Amino acid sequence: MSDVAEAVQKGLQVVANLPEEVHWLCEKVEPGPGGRQTIPDEDAATRADSTMHSMMLLSFSDQEANQQWLKGRINEQLTRCARCVEEFYSLKRRFYQKLLPEHGQENLDLFFTYLEDWDIERVEPVLSEAVKDLDRATSPTAWYEKLQKNPSQLNAIHECFCSPGLLRSPSIKASISRICTVKQLDIQGPAAGLITFLFMEDKALRSLAEKSWKSRGPSITVPIFESHLLGPLESATRKAQEELNPERLGRFFRGISIIVQNVGPEIIKRCISGAERDPIKLAVHRIQPNLPFWHPILRLFQSLMVKLRRDVWEVISPLTPSGFGDVIFHDRLFGKLLRDTEQGAGGESQLLDLTEWMSEYIYSIEPLLRPTTAPSLIRQIFRNDLPALTRGLCFKEGMKVLNSTLRAIESEIVSGNVLVRQANDLFMEHQQSVIEVAFLNEIFEDKLMEKHMLIAQRAAQATMISALKLDVQFIAADFECLFRKKPPMKPIYQMNIRANLWDVVSKRFPLNDSEFCMKLIQAIKSVLEIDQVYISPKDVQFNEEKTQFNTRLSNIDQPLASILRSMSRGTLPALDQVLSDQPTFEVLLGLMMSRSEDVAMSAEDVALTGLKAEDKVDAFRLMLVKDFSVPILSLTSISRHLSKWGLFAMMPRWVKIGMNVLDLLCDRTEGIIRKSDMQTWERTMLRVYWDTQWRCLGTIFKRSRRWALSEDKFIMIEFLRNSMDYAETLFDNFWTFEQALTASTENTREPWSHRLLQDASKALNPFTSILSIQDEHLLQTCQKLMCKMLGLLAENEVPVADEGFFVNLKRYLYPESFPDYDASKTTPTNLTVVQKTELTVAASRLSPDFLPVQEKTVIELTDDEYGSSDIADEDMVKAANVVAEKKQSKLDFQPAPRWSESKLTAPKKPTPPPRTVGDPLRSKKTRDTQAFLEKRKADLAALEKRKQAAIAQKPKTEVLESSDDDSDSDDGGNTLFKLGSRTKTEVKDAKTVGAPRKAAPRKLPAIRRVKDTRARVAPDMSGLYKQIFQWDFFHDDAFPPGLSSSNYTHVAKSFSSFGAYLKTFEPLLLLEAWQSFLKCKEEAMPSGCLEIKIATRMRSDHFVELETTIDNIPDRNRWYEADVVLLSSSKDPLRNTGEPHCIARVHTVNRKFTGKCEVSLRCDPGPAMLQNHMRTNGTLYGIKIMNLTPLEREYASLICMQYYDLREEILTAKPSPLVEPTEAQVTKTKDLYNVNEPQAKAIIAAVSSTGFTLIQGPPGTGKTKTVVGIAGALLSPGSDDMIQIRGAPPVKKTAAKKILVCAPSNAAVDELVIRFKRGLQSTKGDIWTPSIVRLGRSDAINAEVRDVTLEELIDARMTPTTNASKGSALGMEDLRAQHTKAVEERNAKQQQLDDARAKKLDPSDLLSQIDRLNTTIREQRRQLDIQRDQRKESGRNAEILRRQVQQQIINESQIICATLSGAGHEMLRNVNVDFETVIIDEAAQSVELSALIPLKFGCDKCILVGDPQQLPPTVLSRHAAKFSYEKSLFVRMQENYPRNVHLLSIQYRMHSAISAFPSREFYDSGLKDGDGMADLRRQPWHDSTVFGPYRFFNIAGLESRQKTSLINPEEARMALALFHRITEDFMEVNFDGRIGIVTPYREQLGELKRVFKSRYGEKILIGVEFNTVDAFQGRERDIIIFSCVRAAAEGGVGFLSDIRRMNVGLTRAKSSLFILGSSDFLVRNHMWKRLVEDAKERDVFTPNVRGLFDRSTPRQGMENSRPNQVPQGPRGPSGQPPPQQSRDWAQPPPRTPQNKDGNITCHGCGMKGHRRVDCPKERRNHDPQIPTLEGATSPVPQQLKRSGDFDNNNNEPPNKKIHATNNNVSTAAGGPSVVAGSGVGLSLLLLNVSADM
Repeated sequence: MSDVAEAVQKGLQVVANLPEEVHWLCEKVEPGPGGRQTIPDEDAATRADSTMHSMMLLSFSDQEANQQWLKGRINEQLTRCARCVEEFYSLKRRFYQKLLPEHGQENLDLFFTYLEDWDIERVEPVLSEAVKDLDRATSPTAWYEKLQKNPSQLNAIHECFCSPGLLRSPSIKASISRICTVKQLDIQGPAAGLITFLFMEDKALRSLAEKSWKSRGPSITVPIFESHLLGPLESATRKAQEELNPERLGRFFRGISIIVQNVGPEIIKRCISGAERDPIKLAVHRIQPNLPFWHPILRLFQSLMVKLRRDVWEVISPLTPSGFGDVIFHDRLFGKLLRDTEQGAGGESQLLDLTEWMSEYIYSIEPLLRPTTAPSLIRQIFRNDLPALTRGLCFKEGMKVLNSTLRAIESEIVSGNVLVRQANDLFMEHQQSVIEVAFLNEIFEDKLMEKHMLIAQRAAQATMISALKLDVQFIAADFECLFRKKPPMKPIYQMNIRANLWDVVSKRFPLNDSEFCMKLIQAIKSVLEIDQVYISPKDVQFNEEKTQFNTRLSNIDQPLASILRSMSRGTLPALDQVLSDQPTFEVLLGLMMSRSEDVAMSAEDVALTGLKAEDKVDAFRLMLVKDFSVPILSLTSISRHLSKWGLFAMMPRWVKIGMNVLDLLCDRTEGIIRKSDMQTWERTMLRVYWDTQWRCLGTIFKRSRRWALSEDKFIMIEFLRNSMDYAETLFDNFWTFEQALTASTENTREPWSHRLLQDASKALNPFTSILSIQDEHLLQTCQKLMCKMLGLLAENEVPVADEGFFVNLKRYLYPESFPDYDASKTTPTNLTVVQKTELTVAASRLSPDFLPVQEKTVIELTDDEYGSSDIADEDMVKAANVVAEKKQSKLDFQPAPRWSESKLTAPKKPTPPPRTVGDPLRSKKTRDTQAFLEKRKADLAALEKRKQAAIAQKPKTEVLESSDDDSDSDDGGNTLFKLGSRTKTEVKDAKTVGAPRKAAPRKLPAIRRVKDTRARVAPDMSGLYKQIFQWDFFHDDAFPPGLSSSNYTHVAKSFSSFGAYLKTFEPLLLLEAWQSFLKCKEEAMPSGCLEIKIATRMRSDHFVELETTIDNIPDRNRWYEADVVLLSSSKDPLRNTGEPHCIARVHTVNRKFTGKCEVSLRCDPGPAMLQNHMRTNGTLYGIKIMNLTPLEREYASLICMQYYDLREEILTAKPSPLVEPTEAQVTKTKDLYNVNEPQAKAIIAAVSSTGFTLIQGPPGTGKTKTVVGIAGALLSPGSDDMIQIRGAPPVKKTAAKKILVCAPSNAAVDELVIRFKRGLQSTKGDIWTPSIVRLGRSDAINAEVRDVTLEELIDARMTPTTNASKGSALGMEDLRAQHTKAVEERNAKQQQLDDARAKKLDPSDLLSQIDRLNTTIREQRRQLDIQRDQRKESGRNAEILRRQVQQQIINESQIICATLSGAGHEMLRNVNVDFETVIIDEAAQSVELSALIPLKFGCDKCILVGDPQQLPPTVLSRHAAKFSYEKSLFVRMQENYPRNVHLLSIQYRMHSAISAFPSREFYDSGLKDGDGMADLRRQPWHDSTVFGPYRFFNIAGLESRQKTSLINPEEARMALALFHRITEDFMEVNFDGRIGIVTPYREQLGELKRVFKSRYGEKILIGVEFNTVDAFQGRERDIIIFSCVRAAAEGGVGFLSDIRRMNVGLTRAKSSLFILGSSDFLVRNHMWKRLVEDAKERDVFTPNVRGLFDRSTPRQGMENSRPNQVPQGPRGPSGQPPPQQSRDWAQPPPRTPQNKDGNITCHGCGMKGHRRVDCPKERRNHDPQIPTLEGATSPVPQQLKRSGDFDNNNNEPPNKKIHATNNNVSTAAGGPSVVAGSGVGLSLLLLNVSADM
């Protein structure tokens, strides 16, 4: 007792000392005054334990005062907190158990009964007061709200819930029963009343407990249940075990079912089932026949089955599934209850108890047991002897059972388990019942019946959907057997679909049931995983089964399409839910990709109807706008599955849909991912989408070879082309994705770009599969895309995801580098050498060891390989030495020996070297040579001996050729991937063949230069762009910003290395470009400013790339690729120098049919401009400055020169040496080509030499004729009579296949083309017309040669295709209009139908009308899709055909003509052709870098034709010129090797008096006149004492400066006076087109025109040609008036000091040259001084012209003139002036077909307008000495184009010139000048003028 007292004392001390804020029984501590936090010394457990021990004070008899204090304090605690109430009663139960061993049950029961009585005493008055308040309250709700504010009453009620024993007080029970009628009341917490109240008779208490279980049960855990509820449950179970009353037992089991329904499975298995008193086991043991409480028992078991599923049978053992059903269905009372239970609301609950367990019962059974259990269960359920409601409920459960059975065997379908067929048979047995219930349309008057039948209907629909799914899965299982199993096996099922069921679903489809739609679509998902099975012609196993399977698979298309069409007729809300559900839309999207067009179109109908979309693209747009995640996730998932399945069926439409979605996502103006920042989950989704697209594309290309075996070849080609286009477009949008992913994040650009590039690189390895394809378009597109991807990967230093890529790529590019290489097999790829090189270069940037290394090998050249007697000993020695020396240990593309095949096969006999005493190396070389020759002689003898022995022993055989199929296509297929098969040798017995074996002819060894194809590969241009982008637009210095003259180096005569060459020329090239930039900047027009809305900003090739769309750019301001643009934040970029600005380059231009232009710009702006003005959706302003195309081509040639075959010759500036031909060779060539001796020697040397051949052609020496002769000799068909070098053996040489002919200007190229078109002469003397192709823009080309331009030739061949494509355009537009009209009509009728349904009206025939319209719309849409695809396909095919035709034309051509710049066009780089011979005309007029452009195509023979003594290349930068940048390659070579130049030394243009001075001063008197040139050029005005062939008129005028040029008005007036005098004095002569007036200065040219027009009017410009000296290059006139202009008091002659321009000016005249100048001023220059002195010495100097032309000039005697006889020269006669013709001044001169060019003079008859080869007199008389001049017509020269225009393809603009390499306009007098034509009767004009005067 002392221990108890001590425990009580301690407990009282603890609780007495606790602060008021601290709760005794729970862990709660309330805030103190002022919010002070109290921290008690004791924890909650100590406080609760002390409270319990202190309560033992109540057992003492002498502690009444303390007891009252304690009761009061405990009462305070219990009224303040519900948690304390719960813990109080829980502690009492635990305290009881704790004290029980020590104090005994009897004593404890007495004490705890006392405590309970005290509780009743304490609670009862409070509850009575609460009931009174309830009675007085206006409503239960008001009372409940007041109760929440009265903790005393609230906790008193809670005490009754926690201690149901308090209800033994009648008063308390009555009060609680009354209070529990309030609906808002709930049992809070795990109170014992939750258990006890369930089993009470009081309905109010039971209802409260049931309601509380539903809200509190799910949150109860196992520990809580064990501590608070398990005791009351065991107590109740103990009473139920002893209970015999069926009603009370039923109430108990129903209460247990309530508990089971609302707790977790763990509580059931660990607490309820595992309790000492197990209520579940009690229920099992109480099952017996005629059980009176079946309802609660079945409800309990149904609840257990729902909670435990298959674990239920462990809990209710020993019951088994089969035993359980038998017990129930065999019980008579159960059957009676089914029949007799009330059929209405009153009996609904009981009927549900009797039936709802059935479906849960089947769910609880193992799936594989259901097919055996379900049949008997369903037969018991589907009974017709039951009342209506009962039968309806049974049907509901039966449908669930049937559906569960079908779904249970889904996992076993592939295994072929027999249970699968049992389940399928079960459905077939009850199919009709399922259909009737599923599409039940009966209207029930009984709402209760209607409710349950709707549930039954839903279950029947689910069952029917499961059956449809089963149909698809059966086909999928057979597909698995035939396709995926390795090896294939026989199909399991071979069953057709239930067509009648599919038809019923289609016809009776529930249109407004979205749930049915979604479940149905998802059920047939397996159809996406099936495809047709390939039937191999070789592997015939299961071929019959495969055929049957393909038939069964195709049979599903029509029923499926029919169901989808029915679905598309659904209501908009239903379809909207279908499209909003991602898993459903995913399957629908997959069906839109079906191989079956009917299925795909029907699936599209669903989407189009639900979204009210016009077409498929519009539907995707609406989906993306509505919910971005649904279409993206769906397409991502499908892409992932397709990459896994590897089936072809869905791939073609996947590509098209992918392209549509990509366009919607990335469109420049409306792109979804461009418009707004994305959330994190959206960015993740987008990145996964990007990744899956590349994975799926990789699968396409990886499996394309296999698919090609079974699919149609043309379908495969179009599919693969579409796929490659998609891949290319996807990668082109890389930066769009990167920007979208990084738009709202910081410092993540690099990781995102790396991840995206890694994703894309996964497709590289599969791309290699395409490298073996035949289709050139695919091959080219694939190669370009791979290079582009590898380049971006290398730039960002991102490794390729699949390292095996490089190994596979190397197997295609360099198969010989692998040990298993078999040379007899087909070449693994159709790539050209250039394409291989481009790929190699791109791959090497990521994998430096990609290039294969060749091991050093010893090479021996023996006669066994090359024949026995065809090669001279010295040639073999030379070949052996060269090969041995030049063979490299690595493939480093070093240049090969500089002697070509012609030299090797026909060498000049070597000259013995001079003997040197004591030279050991030379002695050793001599010994080695002698040893080699001796060894060769011995080898020849041994070889001959072996041959004879072999012939004697070998049987006679014949070698036949037979084709061999590609080894990769074992099964035949469509040959899409078959390469050009090599031939293999078959040896057949001679007896069978009967023909003797012939030895194959042996070709001579062709030891040639190494063809380094890297010369054709586009180099990295970033170095050029970086420098240009750093230019400041407003910098005006002669040097680019930051540079000065110290940054440049003079062009050396020769260079030791390419590095030195590059270091010299690259800065000079950019300096010239800077000068062009300054010039173009001055010409820029502010009106050309365009607004630029930035759509995307990205990084590319180390630059910033901006994408924009510009609307309706005017033609004059149109931007083209390679344009340089000034970007500025100012609207006036040219003036606002302070605004942020930068230089940009137009990277790409894509013009749309709508007039919009998509432009991408690249630049390198400063940080401030980048951050502040180049944001997405920002605005900039741009103005075009110039075009970089010529500069880029020259820069590319500079970079690639290191790979040229002629690299060493270029570096050292070394031409081929002169080779002296024999006299016989010269004579033969002269006779053959009608040329003179210098021309003949030049032709022989050009044909015979390799390397560079220099031909200098002074004015009038026949350069063009020589070029024509060279071309004829090189291209002669059959070259038996090829001109040979002296001493060479007579061997055959194959003529060069193609010649590339270039010149700096279009005019020069066109002149050559005209000459080529007239025919070439072969070495046999035959005249033939070569196949010529002229490259360049048609608008820059002479009309006479446009018929041979590449574009014209291509268009001519493609005309039928173009016309065919135009024919379908109108049909498509009409169809689109009809489609739009039908859609509008359908929508209107659909609205009428919806209104009728809403108003429950009869829709009459609206539905059928809508169906007909839908059919029409579907067909129209199908036709539109077909035509759209055909248009795209035909457009692409036209482009492919265009490239093929282009390649074919180039292949067939023999001469390709282009400007030097035009030769750098990408087209030539892409065509598979080499030009071993290049002819460059006017080579001295181009800067060296321009001359390098055409040499990149494998050239090893370059013929430079020009005259360094005439106009130099036009260089705008004077500083660049000072560094010798204007020095041409011709000049640099001539300076180094002046003796290696072939001079055409006989001129046929000028009168001997005119040619005398130029010959002596400019050509060291090496320029000779043709025979009789003085007589040939004799003219009537030569009889005048003033107007002879040559005269200098001293003009005492003064120069003056105008703008940047000079004028001399006095010289202009004297020119007019001279012109007037000569035309007046010789009116019998027709001067039309025969007079040219030239001057070096542009402003003087204007002054001359002004003066002449003031007197003669505008028409004078037609009869007389006014031009600058530069523009007159290559032209000639009978009379030239040369105005020198310069005449100043001091200073030098300036521009006139250029003797080359002086030479041009002095050599344009044929008959008379009149020089107007100030001799006093001109003599300041040494050359002009010589000219003046020469004129004086020859008495052709007129010192004073004042008044000279005011009167008629006297004539000399006419005795020596021969007006009717024209002397002849070697080239033929000169043209006498034609008879004067009167012509109406107002009319232009008539143009005759012969007058192609007024400058052309026939040297056979002297007439103009034709050549000697076309001369009718020549053909008629065959006597060149007696030409006749009757019938001559006035010459009509065509107007020349600006020769400075660069040559580009037709897609490029007329560019502003980077530097005027091709421009003939002088830098000082430069600018466009009018080239006058002729044909106006000047004599008549002058007569009219004289009359007026």
